[in-house]
Amino acid sequence: MKIGKKIFIYFSLLALILIILFFTTSRYVFNQSFERYKINSVENEDKEYINLVEDIYIQNNGAINNEDLKLIQNSLKDRVELKFTDGDGNLLWEINMRSSGGTMGMGHGRGQSENISYTTYDIRDNGDFYGILNIGRFGRYNLSQEDLDFQESLNNGILIITLISIVITLLISIFFSKELSKPIHKIKDSAEKIRDGKGNWEIKEKTNTYELDELLKTVNSLGKTLEAQENLRLRLTSDVSHELRTPLNIMQNQIEAMQDGIIEISEDRLEEIRQEILRLSNLSKDLEKLTDISNYDLKLNLTDTNIGEFIKKELNSFKNSYNKKDIQIEYKNLLNRDVTIPIDRGKFKQVLLNLFSNAEKYSDKNVHIKVVLEKDPKNIIIRVIDRGIGIPESSKDYIFERFYREEMSRNRKTGGAGLGLSIVKGIVEAHNGKIYLNTSNVEETEFTIKLPVSDLL
Repeated sequence: MKIGKKIFIYFSLLALILIILFFTTSRYVFNQSFERYKINSVENEDKEYINLVEDIYIQNNGAINNEDLKLIQNSLKDRVELKFTDGDGNLLWEINMRSSGGTMGMGHGRGQSENISYTTYDIRDNGDFYGILNIGRFGRYNLSQEDLDFQESLNNGILIITLISIVITLLISIFFSKELSKPIHKIKDSAEKIRDGKGNWEIKEKTNTYELDELLKTVNSLGKTLEAQENLRLRLTSDVSHELRTPLNIMQNQIEAMQDGIIEISEDRLEEIRQEILRLSNLSKDLEKLTDISNYDLKLNLTDTNIGEFIKKELNSFKNSYNKKDIQIEYKNLLNRDVTIPIDRGKFKQVLLNLFSNAEKYSDKNVHIKVVLEKDPKNIIIRVIDRGIGIPESSKDYIFERFYREEMSRNRKTGGAGLGLSIVKGIVEAHNGKIYLNTSNVEETEFTIKLPVSDLL
């Protein structure tokens, strides 16, 4: 079933339920009010009849005549009957208005008429008992025709309003179902274009509905992400091809030249070929590591480690490389005590060596590299800061992507395939940590690692 039809059905059902509830409640409230009105009307009529009969008996000292009965008859409404009996139930007189002219009479021994509802009242005055007045009505309240017409017209009015409301509700349901389904259809069309790889998928319209606008933003963001991923996939394919082709071409040219006698087979030539083979082997290993990270299959062998001593040891292994370029190393351990944290020593060694190696590769001679170990209330923080060639602002968002290098043409100069920082990021995140790149100026580069440790407070 289409979304527009579903919205129409749900909206209509909800509206119909509310309308029926309104109709039922309105009729109930009206009938209750009309019921109270009828009860009050009957009680007021009864008081008038009682007062009239009492006044006649009091004025006549307990007697009544035909003129008095005529007076009482003239005060009666249609379909009302009065019977006056003594204490033993003997009929003394009766008056009724069941016919147009009405009847009245005086007699003894007659009982109450059938199919009439009676209400009885004692007629007294200062202790004198005159008899019992029986007021009978055909029907519970003996309503007038005006009352019945009013009740019927009001019920009909409520019914008409209900029917009109149902029609209006159906029309509004059709309108809103179309309006609400329009952006959903656009989202569907856009998603299909994204699925099929077609262009012009972005939705720019606004719906004035917060949830739908958020959904539109999400779909647009998804499209941009998939587009970026597709571009990255194409670039990765190109980069992998380039990284494989370059050493293979070098080896092929070297071997063919040796076969043709253009160059001699020597230790240096064989060493060049061996280096290219090692490069291919390292590339294969790095790709395997990235595959494990991407598949969340990176297994950690966690060991409690004094993080300060661990960093110091790994930094010492780079002293020779740094000394060759006259690079000054500064290591600051700002922790006020030894802190032991669980890390995979082998994998975290890769993280540090990669950052130290990058700092050395992209730094000129006579520069300063600083490594700082500190903490905040929830994290161990490792900073690696160098003042080398720097990283442009435009590259910050891509520096951790696979095969990304700030200057692709320098691959041959600095070595590597641009996979190191992707691996670093994966290992740090496997330790539930985060790694950030901070560049305060074009020449200074700072990588910051934060590892959460709960017992530092």
